[in-house]
Amino acid sequence: MVVGSKPLTTKTQTSAGLDVIGSTAVSFRDLSIRGDVIAEGGANGVTFQHLVSDNGNLGVYHASNITFSGGSYGNTNRYKSEIYPDGSWQHNANITVTGVTIHDVRSDDLANYHVEGMLISDGNGVTINGNTFYNNDVFDLSIGVFGNASLANITVENNFFASSAGPKFDSGFSLNTNTTSWNGLNVRNNSSITYMRHPVCSGGCSNVRYSGNISPLPSVSQCVSAVTYRDNVWVGAGGGVCNSSDIRASGPGFVNPGAHDLHLSAGSPAINAGAPTDYPTTDIDGQARPMGGAPDAGADETR
Repeated sequence: MVVGSKPLTTKTQTSAGLDVIGSTAVSFRDLSIRGDVIAEGGANGVTFQHLVSDNGNLGVYHASNITFSGGSYGNTNRYKSEIYPDGSWQHNANITVTGVTIHDVRSDDLANYHVEGMLISDGNGVTINGNTFYNNDVFDLSIGVFGNASLANITVENNFFASSAGPKFDSGFSLNTNTTSWNGLNVRNNSSITYMRHPVCSGGCSNVRYSGNISPLPSVSQCVSAVTYRDNVWVGAGGGVCNSSDIRASGPGFVNPGAHDLHLSAGSPAINAGAPTDYPTTDIDGQARPMGGAPDAGADETR
């Protein structure tokens, strides 16, 4: 195990508060860190639990069996959390980010810095579950291949995407799926204030599903024929759905989206509207799903 201080990448200059290289079966928990938290260089079997990183992000570069559980990362300028291959294009495997808050990843120079709360560019078996994203520029979560990276078996479920588009925070999309081919992408039971971009499948899509989500859908032209849609709640004007099991609603019925709280209020159209056979067995709070006659759409399960 090596713990030290070094740049996240050559382009991002925030120094790492915790940099784990080549370690096996080690856990870090309940630490407050100023700077980035990184697993790289063949790191294997590393868990970061309930870490609070101020002015820092999480990073994964050529690592496997890495878990970030609980805690928060953010308050950065021009930087992002990322799961990315290293310079020799050695790939990541079995990465889990669960119960983490990723927030206030900002930039004052969007012309030169492409900023998102988190970027996933490489990995086989990546799970993004039960996290809260807010106040992030451009995207909350962006998934796309760059260079010789590769993506397979990606799961995005039970997340609150709570950044609002506007003059202060510029998240035009909560989820950006920016690549032309997909081998396993499961996007289910997420709650989003802004539009979740649907996959580009011009290079082919295999086993790609969107189910039980709450998200704006500006137009049915965003629906993709190669994607399997089930029991989503599409919010706002524009009309139409991607599948006959989806519903269209005027609003999501979130408790307090201005305070990043996307739990469901009483009377929300998402209650009992989720996919009856395809859902996470717990919600973003760890409560059992379903509680009522059917699972709710979105990340929150309510009575």
